[in-house]
This record gives sequence, structure tokens and C-alpha cells, in this order.
Amino acid sequence: PEGGIPDMPPEMKDLLRGLARDGADASPDAPASGGAQATRETGGPYTALRARGLPAGAMTVRLDGAEARVRVIDAGGLVNVNRAPRDGLARFFEARGLSSADAAALADQIADWRDEDSVPREFGAERDDYRARGVQIRNGPIRTLEELLYLPAMTRERFDLVREDLTLVGDGRVTATTAPRAVLLSVPGMTPDAADAILSARRAGALRTLADLDEAVDRFTAGAVETGLRLDPTSHLRILVTPAGGGPTLAVEALVSDDRGVRILGWGPAGPGAAGLP
Repeated sequence: PEGGIPDMPPEMKDLLRGLARDGADASPDAPASGGAQATRETGGPYTALRARGLPAGAMTVRLDGAEARVRVIDAGGLVNVNRAPRDGLARFFEARGLSSADAAALADQIADWRDEDSVPREFGAERDDYRARGVQIRNGPIRTLEELLYLPAMTRERFDLVREDLTLVGDGRVTATTAPRAVLLSVPGMTPDAADAILSARRAGALRTLADLDEAVDRFTAGAVETGLRLDPTSHLRILVTPAGGGPTLAVEALVSDDRGVRILGWGPAGPGAAGLP
């Protein structure tokens, strides 16, 4: 590639050579650190990532004679489109700037696409709607984010607007310590006031325990949202690799653990028009 690196896996080039034998660091201006040694000492790649803080700050990695900027995102801070409830999807889309009508249509159509029946919701679409357009509806879990482009209400512009906040991995609970406001609003029972309270507690450094989380949201939800939230980062990660010399960003979805290492779930170009991600 034009700026060197991407290609990837084998297993994310050994998770970028142990977060970086040649000198990755969580601080863009900091000197090189012994990332590979840190990985060995802490027991595995996930522990090493957590030691840097997840999601990790942007890192510069030198690999195969070229440099790249690497960003690690906790997929728990994204909306799982297979698990988010219909109403949570509608709140998410509206928070990302869509009209309430368009948000409702997309939420209904996602729910119809992934359920097993052929009964359309109020603004949804089912088998007959898609047959007329030459599309076979899944009627099961979404397998690639690009399937969303088959939805009648999903334009390329809307897809490009929301795709970076979407994922297909994880258990559906949202990481309260990393998720943006729009993603928090996808949690069952979440209200705008509760989402704002979480963000306020986060900015103040007051979101360290489940009790802190309870205190932030219970004033507005009477305990309705905690089961949809988590505090600790997950091991489902989205890793973005951008060549320092220019070229497209590579996005890798991976499950990273200390005992099993790095398992690649999908990868491909990031950004508008990207394909190949799970």
C-alpha cells in the first residue's frame, strides 16, 4: 500500500508486534517503550492493552519498516445492531442527527430484518417488500454491517454517518466508561437525562464503581438501565491502523484475550464505502 503497512492479519501482525517492539506508545510524543516485553511480563495481549488504558490512546507503531497510527476501540462502546432493542436503535439514530421518522423507519426495518417472522412493523419491511426489490431478507442475525444498505430507509449517506458506532460483536451491553452519548441512548430504558448524567460523572472522574453508575442513572430511570451497561472494557476490540505515509485506514474486529491471544473476527477498509467488516 501507498504508505506502507496494512495488509494484516497474521494475527494482527502479532497484535502489532506486542504493542510495539519498535516503539509504539500511548502518547504520540512519548519515547519508544518496550511494548513486546510488557506483553510478556503482564501475561498476555489483553492485559498489556488494559495497562495502556482501553480504549488505548493513539499509538505510533513501526512495523515492517513503516510507521502507522493505531487506535484501539472497545466494541462495548458501540451499538450491537443484533442485540440493541428496537426503541434503543431509534433513540441512537435520532441522536446521530436523523429525523424521528427516519430513525423509527430504520429501527423497525432492522428489527424486521433480524427477526424470524414475516410481519412488518409499522415502518418496517418484510419478505414481500424486499422481493419486489430483488433482495432476499435475512430473517436472522445481521452478518455484515453492509447488509444494512438493503434496508429501504438506509441510504449510503446515513450508513456512512452511523457505521463507525455500530458493531456485530459482544453481548450487547454498553460500556458506560467509553460509549458516546448516542450509543448510551441505545441502552434499554435509557433517557437523555440519564445519558447526560453518565457523561457528567465520566468527565468528573466519578464513574469508577457500579455504585457510581447507579447513582448517576437512578435519579432519572429508577434502576431501569443498569442491566444494559458495564463499566469494565470488553475484550471485543476494533483496531484502526492508518499508514503514517498516507493511504486507507484498515479496520480489524478482533477478540483479544490473554489465554487465546488474538482472534480475528473480520477486517477491511474503514470509513465511507468500506466493506468486509463483520
